[in-house]
Amino acid sequence: MLKVLVVDDDPLVRDALDGFLSAFGFETESAASSAEALRTAGTFEPDAAVVDWMLGESTYGSHVAETLRSQLPDLAVIFVSGYHADGMSVEIGKLKRARFLSKPFKPITLAKTIESLVSEKR
Repeated sequence: MLKVLVVDDDPLVRDALDGFLSAFGFETESAASSAEALRTAGTFEPDAAVVDWMLGESTYGSHVAETLRSQLPDLAVIFVSGYHADGMSVEIGKLKRARFLSKPFKPITLAKTIESLVSEKR
């Protein structure tokens, strides 16, 4: 079973993502902030992270991903945002095994993206 860490400051979105991913058979943990994500990742050791591009604490998802990858170098990262990817593509392009999904997206799209990225390391 693949482990996925969901990082989003909006509790409704975070809970929805957890629910969708659990329904698709993923084991999930969630975090509302970058600090909480780092603590959770240390014990949970996820295969992938679904990270909101802009957390409420004015932290960019790319910074969260880089910090998580300092602990978990093989972590697959899926950035999600209500913003269009145009302004983010440069940042996302710097990261290996990372993708962007624009909200709203279908839960099956997220599940398939996670499976695809995780399988790239194998």
